[in-house]
Amino acid sequence: MTSEMDRAASQLRRASSARAGAGPRRAAASRERASFRPASSWTVRRLLPWTVSALLLVLLLVSLWGVGGAEGAEIAPAGPDEGTVVVTAGDTLWSIASAHAIAADTREGVYRLQKRNGLASPSIEPGDTLIIPATR
Repeated sequence: MTSEMDRAASQLRRASSARAGAGPRRAAASRERASFRPASSWTVRRLLPWTVSALLLVLLLVSLWGVGGAEGAEIAPAGPDEGTVVVTAGDTLWSIASAHAIAADTREGVYRLQKRNGLASPSIEPGDTLIIPATR
């Protein structure tokens, strides 16, 4: 008789767990599906203008930064108290500044040569024409 009662209890447990577990499992499955749902069209319509505006702003800033970085694009011609020199092989800004006595200190002369000619770096090449600023 105990085996019959055990069998009956086991069947009851299986039947009740199947019925009771079906509801929560379905609810959990529907919640999981809901969390992986794609964004609604309302969300896309709301975020799209902001995204496009941000991208355009970044593009504008990058392009303005590129234009502002062009040093020495417009250099005034040599004035009456200034001279010009054509760079030859082996010339450096240091040698030109010291040869033309642009300033008492050669370092200041190199700086003034760079500034007057709109040079971002001290590298020059043969054939370049440099304006020699007036001595102080």
